[in-house]
Amino acid sequence: IEDAVLDDKIEELQQRRKMARRSWKGPSA
Repeated sequence: IEDAVLDDKIEELQQRRKMARRSWKGPSA
């Protein structure tokens, strides 16, 4: 059941990265 927890954490990290990219929009976008 640990695999499921890892998947959830990975999904959270990926979503956070996507959100950061959207709200960021720095000069290197």
